[in-house]
Amino acid sequence: MKSIRTAAVSILAAQKTSTIFSQDRIHEFIEQNRISEPDRQLLTHIVLGVIRHERLLDYLLNELSPKPAKLFLKQHLRVALYQAVFLDKIPEYAVVSETMKTADHFKMNKHQKNYIRWILGSFYKNHSCFLPYPGPYYDTLPLDIRYSIPDWILNEWRKYFSETELKQVLQASLDPPPIWIFPCDPSITLEDLIRKCEEAHITPHKETAP
Repeated sequence: MKSIRTAAVSILAAQKTSTIFSQDRIHEFIEQNRISEPDRQLLTHIVLGVIRHERLLDYLLNELSPKPAKLFLKQHLRVALYQAVFLDKIPEYAVVSETMKTADHFKMNKHQKNYIRWILGSFYKNHSCFLPYPGPYYDTLPLDIRYSIPDWILNEWRKYFSETELKQVLQASLDPPPIWIFPCDPSITLEDLIRKCEEAHITPHKETAP
């Protein structure tokens, strides 16, 4: 079975040349492989996160190396940088180790592996500049880069929102939407719902629906 990072790279690479939604490819991988719930969540988090922040990740990659990478290698590096920036609970050694294992899986050559090591080494050597996210470094970036939004959408939204409102809208476009759960059966208590969520590795928040 492919590792979660390998599966993420494969799904993202296929998404660029296919009309099949990445979410469908995630479900296909999950159905074909016996993986734990935390791994399901990690795969979904990485794939959708890379898509959501693609423009920012490419900007960081260009900052780390002016030498452009071919598309498949770029997808590989996007996955690695996404983990390094956005998944701060994953330690440096794990990001580097799993990234190199994925490179071995795809039979990358010596030059490609050295390039990957150099990019990740440069990132972690300058981690105080790039981390944390969000942080001072990202506050200085143009909005289209910071929020990975196409120029034409940004220009259109500027017609309707103030700068403060625009940033709030852009941030909301990146945040995963909340899921509201309502018990239809009156015999199901709030405690029952919370327990079932926790069993599914979902962190529930008790709130009043808008």
